[in-house]
Amino acid sequence: MAITLYRPDYEGSPPTWRVELTLVEKRLEYREVRVAFGSKPASLLEINPRGQVPALEDDQVRVFETNAILEYLDHAYADIPLLPLDKGARARALTRLNEVSNYLMSAFMGFWRYRMTTKPETIDPAKVREFSDGVRTEWDRWERYLAEEGGDFFIAGTLSLVDLSVAPYLAGCVRNGLALGERYPALSAFHGRMLERASVQSTWPRTWKDTPGEALFI
Repeated sequence: MAITLYRPDYEGSPPTWRVELTLVEKRLEYREVRVAFGSKPASLLEINPRGQVPALEDDQVRVFETNAILEYLDHAYADIPLLPLDKGARARALTRLNEVSNYLMSAFMGFWRYRMTTKPETIDPAKVREFSDGVRTEWDRWERYLAEEGGDFFIAGTLSLVDLSVAPYLAGCVRNGLALGERYPALSAFHGRMLERASVQSTWPRTWKDTPGEALFI
């Protein structure tokens, strides 16, 4: 039975993109079920009673929550490992994965929700500045993490689930006006490096290819 990935019907969702990148890097075949907002199919609710995506079904195994899906895939399909075996490097990787979900996603989504749920005529420039500065501050931390590793990737110079988790958020921010430049030289090189990977190119959001992003960062 093929792996089934339940995902939102819109493009560019970072949590879903993290899973897609992992599946492609592990060379796993999968099918997608796109879930419209406000319409939860019974098959999704059987996997995740919370009705949230991404969710994944692999034969008789059902798993939801992005980090849980990634760790499951890395354990179940270990031929191409995406978590280090060294205990110190693995500890850093697992910590960074949780930082992505708890802090990077929080900063990104808080900003995004404000812009998407606020009428253009009522948008407060000061609030936008506050959100954009918060996202930049979070990227300052990831810039340091990458520089401290001293390599091409976030953990021991080798591609891992951490890189596949950070890349979607970075791509989304860059698309919407985040200038990497002098403030983020390590992240700028990382972003360029990830853009060259076949997994990123094959999963790049289709709607992004024809539509420009919004200038969120002021």
